[in-house]
Amino acid sequence: MGEVEEGNILFHYTAGKNRTFAVAALILAFFGTSAEKIAPDYALTRIETEAHRERLLQGMLKWVGEKDLKQPELEDLSSAKGENIIAFLNSMDVEWGSDAEYIVLL
Repeated sequence: MGEVEEGNILFHYTAGKNRTFAVAALILAFFGTSAEKIAPDYALTRIETEAHRERLLQGMLKWVGEKDLKQPELEDLSSAKGENIIAFLNSMDVEWGSDAEYIVLL
């Protein structure tokens, strides 16, 4: 992670959204950041992806086929809503006991 002062960490990524931010959220949660504080950061990722969103949606529709997944479902899937990352972190707690437990098991 590079050289950082004690108590600070820099996690940078150039591209990615869901999987990359899931890792970032797990790291932040592991170090004690609440899901409610992580969620607004996740929502900010939409700013950079919005310009490409329509093209991505059209590509996803071709890939999965319109009868398998409808446009509104794809729009939810391609969004960056704070409540999605909260739900992800909550699901980790339910499945693994806590975010920290999951990371330790890795």
